[in-house]
Amino acid sequence: MHSLTAERCLGRMKYLLSPDENDPLLTQKGRQELWKRIQDMAREIDRQDREINELREELTRTRKQFDEYKKRHPEMVGVKNGKAYIASIDRKSEGEGTGRKPGAQPGHQPHSRPVPAHIDETVEVPVDSCPECGCTELGKPSFRTRVVEGIRRPEPYAVEYAIQRRYCRQCGKLVEGSVPDALPGCTIDLQTMLVIVWMRIAHRMTEQSVAEAMGTLFGLEISEGEVVNACKLVANAFEPFYQSMLRDIRDAPSRHMDETTWRIDGRSAWMWTFVEKWTTVFVVRYSRGHDVPLEVLGKHAPGVNITDRYRAYDTLASKTGDSQQYCWAHILLDAKELSGFYGDEGAEIYGTLCSLYAEAKTYDHHGSVEDERRLIHALGALDHSYSNGKCSSFVRSLLSATDKLFLFVRMDIESTNNEAERTIRPMVVNRKVSGGSRSDAGAETTGKLASVVQTLKKRKMDLFTDGARLIRPSTG
Repeated sequence: MHSLTAERCLGRMKYLLSPDENDPLLTQKGRQELWKRIQDMAREIDRQDREINELREELTRTRKQFDEYKKRHPEMVGVKNGKAYIASIDRKSEGEGTGRKPGAQPGHQPHSRPVPAHIDETVEVPVDSCPECGCTELGKPSFRTRVVEGIRRPEPYAVEYAIQRRYCRQCGKLVEGSVPDALPGCTIDLQTMLVIVWMRIAHRMTEQSVAEAMGTLFGLEISEGEVVNACKLVANAFEPFYQSMLRDIRDAPSRHMDETTWRIDGRSAWMWTFVEKWTTVFVVRYSRGHDVPLEVLGKHAPGVNITDRYRAYDTLASKTGDSQQYCWAHILLDAKELSGFYGDEGAEIYGTLCSLYAEAKTYDHHGSVEDERRLIHALGALDHSYSNGKCSSFVRSLLSATDKLFLFVRMDIESTNNEAERTIRPMVVNRKVSGGSRSDAGAETTGKLASVVQTLKKRKMDLFTDGARLIRPSTG
């Protein structure tokens, strides 16, 4: 009941219950008690009226929040860079597919497997009767060829080395030659250990899967413990190469950096990646702070750090004075989100940043300091008041870091951190498959081996030949 209606009813009741000693139906005391009850009911009506108004306001706020939630979490979504997006939906009728004709499209070059340059064996396939009717009276044979490629299951082998030992009169002890193609003390040769590393790291297989694959494919029975030990020994053998990769990262003219969560025996940790043109380095640490890149890069690493605007990298830059380039893919993605949720203000921010980025890209890294200053000055058009707090804070964060926005205009560096995003993605899959590492030593092994595998791939080198060559000098 509205409060005004309650007041009118209250006044009417008060008039009707005015004292009248000639009325035998209600005594003076009864009127007073009834009047008190009516007052209590009126107060309860007012209280409920206020509660209803509060609930209406809360419902309005909840509906608004729910509408925003539905925008962020549509019925069919995917996730990219931590942001939800609406997945494309095929509007064709169920069962009809896309309507696109399968196979090569008109005008496209056909893709077929090339014929091997060397044929190992030729086998004649006879035909003695017609497969259609069974007739045995066939004419003179002619031939067509069909080449089929395949592999034969390799067989495991064992080599016994007779290691010669001789007494050195100068050293006063027995010396012996080193065993080729095997790490010291190992009962599995180096090539086999590199195959184990290749399965475990490059193809993100679990220890159990690697052990099963070695037995099924190659007939070599090994345990999960041997898989773990082989990876550890190979990682230790690659230590000099890993240290050289760290030096390459520190001396690079630019480097990309990113991090993702990792687990060590159930504890939270982070897998960090540092990427330059020819080198990739992974390290696993319990910290997600600036101390990790400071440890890897040192206090004054030359070159530019390309990052995703994570605050730890800003702290790193403030402590070292190193140059930093913000990732424009993240900037535009955040601005696009503002345009989708905050109306004209968000659309203004997104449109302005898209225009500035498109203009900055036209310089193709050959712009001048003046060009960079002009773009920063144009960014100042966004420096005004906003009714929405998120739009205001986003613009303030950009205007406070203008020296980190347009370095790519005049320097030969990338404008996005996509290189690090692509590099760290296999480790995200690895984490989902394996659940992380069981120990600190296992995490260190994974980081080193992943660094070696991805660096060799970047340098177009082969793990089994070039990787073995990098190890052999250290085996003696």
